[in-house]
Amino acid sequence: MGNSCFAGWLAQEVESAQNALLTRIEQLDTLRYVEAPKLRNEYMVKIGTTEDEVLNAELDAKMLQRKLELIQIKRNRREPIDMAEIDQQIEAERQALLVQAETDDAASQRLPQLTEEQQAELQALYHKIVEGFHPQVHPNLTDTEKALYEKAVDAYRNRNLAALKLIDEILFKDGIAFALKTTLSVVEEDEQQQAAVLAEALSADYTLAKQLYPYFVPQQEDAVLRSAAERYTVRREETEIEIEQLRQAFPFTAQPTLADPEKTKAYLEQLTLRKLRAQDAEKQLTQKLNRIMEELPYA
Repeated sequence: MGNSCFAGWLAQEVESAQNALLTRIEQLDTLRYVEAPKLRNEYMVKIGTTEDEVLNAELDAKMLQRKLELIQIKRNRREPIDMAEIDQQIEAERQALLVQAETDDAASQRLPQLTEEQQAELQALYHKIVEGFHPQVHPNLTDTEKALYEKAVDAYRNRNLAALKLIDEILFKDGIAFALKTTLSVVEEDEQQQAAVLAEALSADYTLAKQLYPYFVPQQEDAVLRSAAERYTVRREETEIEIEQLRQAFPFTAQPTLADPEKTKAYLEQLTLRKLRAQDAEKQLTQKLNRIMEELPYA
């Protein structure tokens, strides 16, 4: 006998896998576009300004050390020492390091500040759109729907509530609602009576269906549902890895420090020491550079 009476359980498996994927996708986007910018802002207020001062002091010392290295290279090669050329190279290297170290902190500072009510509305609208039109869950979307979904992601990222409302209205204006589409098996006539008895039991107990399914001959129609469930499960697992990787990166790695005033204080003290060391190093390097300049033939 085939396993067409397992269609209800298989459909539930698809829906469960689909909902789990949607939950993880929304969690990932919330981390990226809501929690991360908020943490960065908090970090800048409590630590970032001081840290920037330290990094600039350390960069100044590093550039002085680099300048001495370039002068020494010229001396070792017995080449003319053009200080203007060296200064130009140092400035180019400095700018390259600054560009490399740039983050989107400034961009996050420019994002609109929403009230709790507006943030809740933004979250609810985004959840609705993700549930109904995420391309990974709904592979048969039209090009227009895909484009609108991408605009919805941008609106959510930029906390543009007005834009998200408009997109929501366009996507759902014709009464389009999220619905699980499944392909149900159709049993042969000579199996209907047998299947009916089993189907009644399985429809009331999906745990039993899960246990019995491996012992029945798979039907071609059921492959659609099994494939969909597997696809959603794989994507959910991939999204969970993305979430974990995001949590292991800045600014989430700073959460323990930000949440503990004593840790914040201790880190600020460390930064103060680093700044003093960098300033001392810069002073010594400047003295060394001055001595070298005095030794140059044209000095």
